[in-house]
Amino acid sequence: MIFQLILSLCASSAPTPVSDDVSRYVNQATTTNGFTYFAGADEACSSAGFDDFVAELEAEHGKDFFADGRKWVADTFYADQPTSIASLRLAKGWSQARLAAEASTTQAQISKIERGQQNVGLDLITDLARVLDADPTQVFSLIYAQRAARVV
Repeated sequence: MIFQLILSLCASSAPTPVSDDVSRYVNQATTTNGFTYFAGADEACSSAGFDDFVAELEAEHGKDFFADGRKWVADTFYADQPTSIASLRLAKGWSQARLAAEASTTQAQISKIERGQQNVGLDLITDLARVLDADPTQVFSLIYAQRAARVV
């Protein structure tokens, strides 16, 4: 389902039915034990195949294809949620990897921050605030709230 959602996102920032473009990657779906398996998805998801697949989607739909999808996710799923580092990131259309690159850290550290599992120093808080166009006190508060709310 997530695979279909990702494939159905388009530059218009709304989900669309799976098109013929997608059908060459997803020939047929079968459901077993509650999981949906897509024939042809294994080729699209191998590391080289997936990179080619992403490059092809961006070439066909524009370089902002995934950024628009992330913005749609932020608007759709985070609209009624409290502000978080993840929602600020998604509102910009950025992946965790992009945020990490902009803030001079790693994707793994961003993931831990968003899950409330990372202690964050003042330098990183300042960098995150700068790249997310937020106030450092807001970023600190969001990180603190996420750490307080995390499930141990």
